Amino acid sequence: METEKHVELNRIYIWTNRRSLGTVFLKCLSQIPDSQIVNGLFASCFFYGEDPTSEMPQSTKDRRNREASSHDFSDFPYVYEGESCTYSWAKSQLEGDYPGKRTLICKDLPITLSGKHEFIPKGFRHTFLIRHPYRMFQSLEKSSIGSYFPTSNLYDTINTYYKKQFEYKEQYLVLKYLQDHPELGDPNPVVIDADDLQNHPASILSQYCEAVDLPYTDDLLQWKPGDDVVKQWKISRQLATAGLYHGSGLYKSAMESSQFLPTKKLPERSELSNDVLACVDMGMAYYEKLHSMRTIRP
Repeated sequence: METEKHVELNRIYIWTNRRSLGTVFLKCLSQIPDSQIVNGLFASCFFYGEDPTSEMPQSTKDRRNREASSHDFSDFPYVYEGESCTYSWAKSQLEGDYPGKRTLICKDLPITLSGKHEFIPKGFRHTFLIRHPYRMFQSLEKSSIGSYFPTSNLYDTINTYYKKQFEYKEQYLVLKYLQDHPELGDPNPVVIDADDLQNHPASILSQYCEAVDLPYTDDLLQWKPGDDVVKQWKISRQLATAGLYHGSGLYKSAMESSQFLPTKKLPERSELSNDVLACVDMGMAYYEKLHSMRTIRP
């Protein structure tokens, strides 16, 4: 009897900051045949795990866990409890087998690996999706302050809960770690700017698929609005609740999307609040380094 041919799993990791088109990109790539999406394993460790790294008050963590427990995830076959996550468990999940799948596509926040780069899994092709700090921090302020975070301004939130990590430095450091550790399998990661992806989706996406050995067709340029696709993702109960069911709906715009839309005009510095500008100035130099390293351009 002829045995089934073994297919090597194509493992892809996307590192992107918050409010940087990452969930939309993941939703787009969910259409890749025979793929498994894993969203935020390290983020679940960072925010909700057994030894969480973020400095969120225990009362806030308890509230989020209660919210997660109130939702029915019986139709999410790959959901797991964020409270039980550890970094070593996450790494083992990422390096594990996924029978019946040809592609494993993962997404995470670089800030969740600060000081923990030894948990970066082996055998992945890595992607860095960057977004201009004006857009990213302005969006983060609108989506989070006063709803998801109990602080009154973004700068204080980052200083209080995120150990003064303004995201772009952490994104750059993950990339540098991969370059300095070729034994992990990918010392030459792909770097894409979200503005390029939005304004030139066919060009950027087709080049990207070629770079990471994914099948490309123009069908990837559109997808169904709604959150049904998330039910097939590997995601923690807590992260799914924050993204889909929390009052702020962190994934709301991504779930409503059906295609990449052209960017609006980049705001002027004078249009940004002083609070956002303080965050921008902490991250801009690293964004500019990453932007100069783009491997895929229109």
